[in-house]
Amino acid sequence: MMVQWGLFVCLSAVCISAAAAGKVVTADSLFAPRREVGIVTSSQVDEASGLAASRRHPNVLYTHNDHGGKPDVIVLNATTGKRLATWTIRGVQNEDWEDLAMVPCPDNGWCLLIGDIGDQGTNTIYRIKEPDVIRTETLNVDASLKYSWNEDESESLLTDPQGEMYLVTKVDAGQRPKVYNVPKIGWGSPNPVRLSNGVTLPITSVKNGPLGGDISPDGSEILVKTREAVYYWRKQDGDTYENTMRQTPQSLPYTREPQGEAICWSPSGNGYYTLSEGLDQPLYFYARL
Repeated sequence: MMVQWGLFVCLSAVCISAAAAGKVVTADSLFAPRREVGIVTSSQVDEASGLAASRRHPNVLYTHNDHGGKPDVIVLNATTGKRLATWTIRGVQNEDWEDLAMVPCPDNGWCLLIGDIGDQGTNTIYRIKEPDVIRTETLNVDASLKYSWNEDESESLLTDPQGEMYLVTKVDAGQRPKVYNVPKIGWGSPNPVRLSNGVTLPITSVKNGPLGGDISPDGSEILVKTREAVYYWRKQDGDTYENTMRQTPQSLPYTREPQGEAICWSPSGNGYYTLSEGLDQPLYFYARL
């Protein structure tokens, strides 16, 4: 019965969104329906807003709570949903953390980006070096980047394999969001970088969105999530992300969650994870076929 309800929600809501956007095509042949891999039972996770897969530690995911929560990154086991550790980020506040992403560190290793990018946020992206060992500890900010723009907010921070960053605007129901490139020159500067020339995406949502997104580890595939759908683009060699995302996307399998905001690719790109806000929420995986 639950599956039938999920399919009904997915079909009805996605059709509404697809009709508004134009000619969105479903792509059920690319990825399997969701599979529950575990339950996030930790009481520390009650408003999961962002999600990122570790590149250093196998079967590890990072998440955080929405605005007003502690400045913590919660480390999860990707096969069970169990909390493995909590990182408290020194010297910052969770004004409105909305998304996470992974990038190569400037020297070596991998870095986690935290987007304080919501409507109550500071328009700041924090960069944290991924530790060698998973344990509960306090971590320092490696660098921060401030930006300014004429948009209200974002809940989607995307990064490519070279560390280029993109923000997708969150807009009112029925409106079309935009994607903006965030120049890397802003790291460590006391002055905000100005974002301009946003590209309008051919998608809409029946509620405010989008709520999350991610670029695949190899840089060729893009996910953007609304409350009722997951949209997918494949980037061709030599094309830009902005030009790719201005094209009509495909709609991937997605069964609506109570308040699903978090999505990320697996490190190998063999599927994507989703997680909803709320206590004791299932961690889902959609495997590539």
